[in-house]
Formats: sequence, structure tokens, C-alpha cells
Amino acid sequence: MRVSVSSGATMRALGKISSALTASGMDPGVRKAVLATKDKVRDLTPKGWTGATRAAWEIRKQGPSKYMLYNRTKTIHFLDGGTKAHGPVRAQKLFIPLTIRAGRAGAYRALKNKSFVRGRDYVLANKVRGIRPLNISKKGRDFAVARFPSLVYASVASRMR
Repeated sequence: MRVSVSSGATMRALGKISSALTASGMDPGVRKAVLATKDKVRDLTPKGWTGATRAAWEIRKQGPSKYMLYNRTKTIHFLDGGTKAHGPVRAQKLFIPLTIRAGRAGAYRALKNKSFVRGRDYVLANKVRGIRPLNISKKGRDFAVARFPSLVYASVASRMR
């Protein structure tokens, strides 16, 4: 049995493989994985009244094949980790808006303005239950870990053709 190897073709193939396995070579696959993860965590984030928390997911590139996915709102911390039952800290009662209009007006204006009706637009409570944790970041991380190898492999394989 004879085997002949062309060193020029072999060196070109090895060059393609080595360039595809660099950080910049894997960057398109990593970017696809980050975008897929961003879509997943965006879908896991509740919309609420305005959708601001859901829309606040951003990706920041920190280097070749290095991205950071984050949410710039304060409420994501409470949605992700949940809250305990709690009462007012500085006020006598908690102001809970029931309509968007009352929420935008805030407690002071809603209580002073006669067009807001207690029970319809807002309620005052001594205590609230809190919310269960949604674990958005953990679910997003698990999704990224599951999807990352296949997307990067496909990207590297396409560069080697």
C-alpha cells in the first residue's frame, strides 16, 4: 500500500485549521451563540407594562471571541433572584399602582389628584408577598452552555471549507 502526501496541500489545510481555531476565527460562532442566548433571556424576561426590562438586554464585545451579555435595569436583579415578603420602609403604606397611568404618576401625584380612584387605579397595602425567583441568568447560562459547542463547531467548519 502506498500513501503519498502533497506537502503544499497539507500545509494549506493545516493553515486553514489553525486560523479557524484562533479566537478571531471562532468569533462568528461565539457571536451567534451570544445572540441566541440574548434572544432566550429576552423571552424569559417578563414584559410588564412598558417592556423596558425586556428590551434592556445588551451585548458588549470585550475582545476577540469574548462577549458580555447584561441587563442595565435595576429590576432585573429582583426578577432574577426574587424578593421576600416586605412592608413599607419609610411610608405608612405601600403604594401599588393598578394602571399604567397611576404607575407613571407615582404615589404623591396619584394620592393628591382626584382623578385617580383608590381600588381602581391604585391600592395601599401594609405588606406584599414578594415574587418567586425567575432564575433568568441561570437558564440563560444553561442554554448558552448547551448551544455553544454546536454553533462554534459549525462556524469553524464553514471557515475550513
